Amino acid sequence: MEKADLGKTESFEDCREFALSGGVASCVLSRYAKADEVSVLPINGIDKKMFRTMKIWDKRQPEADLIEVMCCEGGCINGPGVVVKPSVALKLRGGNKAAAPVKAMRSIVGARE
Repeated sequence: MEKADLGKTESFEDCREFALSGGVASCVLSRYAKADEVSVLPINGIDKKMFRTMKIWDKRQPEADLIEVMCCEGGCINGPGVVVKPSVALKLRGGNKAAAPVKAMRSIVGARE
């Protein structure tokens, strides 16, 4: 097995929000492409309407270079194990939908310490 040179690792600070809706696309674009050169189709939550839309893609591909699918509204950070309702998290974040769950999680962790 080849040894990895850990002295040549990079910081991935700009990719830490991958669990938020839009986070994976942001990380990919920050690493591999210019944002104005790639069209992104974010899917923020899966429901019956979205399933119907995705079935159409078999016949007609979406007009996007990158499709980011987050099954839970708001992203994985809003998944089934979340202890704060999205509406409460949104209030804690001051109305910023994309980052709402992050502050909510930090608030809960901070309160326990």
